[in-house]
Amino acid sequence: MSEAKELKERQERELRMLYRTVFGSEQGKKVLFSILQDLGFLSETEGERTVLRNYATFLIRERIGLNDARGFMSIVETLLSSGK
Repeated sequence: MSEAKELKERQERELRMLYRTVFGSEQGKKVLFSILQDLGFLSETEGERTVLRNYATFLIRERIGLNDARGFMSIVETLLSSGK
């Protein structure tokens, strides 16, 4: 692997950890919930709002790092334990 690619991967890991640290606090969880609501993650979207919803999924997948089966399973477990 090239040095530039290794540097980029390290920077991406560090950025994911920063997002997880910020959103991991009780206040951060509330802020993340608000952001996801604003981006339409928790509702049906149409037209231009779909772009915002796509960013919400990008935020979860790439910035927070829930981009593999284990991450998705933790989301599923949370949804199932919290649903009505």
